[in-house]
Amino acid sequence: IKRTVSADQATTCPKCYADVPPGTSFCTDCGTSIKVTNVSNSAINEELRKRQEMREGNNPVKGDTVDNVVESGKGLMKGLGGFLNKAAESIDKNIEKTRQGQYTSAKENNHNLMETPGYLVCDECGGYYELQQGESADDFADECDCGGNLEHKLRL
Repeated sequence: IKRTVSADQATTCPKCYADVPPGTSFCTDCGTSIKVTNVSNSAINEELRKRQEMREGNNPVKGDTVDNVVESGKGLMKGLGGFLNKAAESIDKNIEKTRQGQYTSAKENNHNLMETPGYLVCDECGGYYELQQGESADDFADECDCGGNLEHKLRL
């Protein structure tokens, strides 16, 4: 097996994979011949030109590629925008339902408070006063006759 390398490059033996010093024509470990040639710039340039032609022949023009990416990106964004709009509408509906439910339950709670004003209960002696329709806990003092604090409670 012969390998072509430039004279100033160190290489590896293709048979035993030992390092072969630059300028040596054979492997010092196994004796495999290493062909050393001078590589000219024209050969390198020719190879590069061939590769460039192959790449240009297989690839679309760069401007077309960018335009295709931009167009497909617009399509993706349009689809994503539609998806996000639907998701946002769904979220808005859920929020509105929740708000309606909270408003309704707050109205019901206020209505229940109006029907059952509750009790003022002393935290010391346990005595209580049942508030009458139209009375509020704010209409009374916060202190019981025994010196305890009166607390407003809906149930005993």
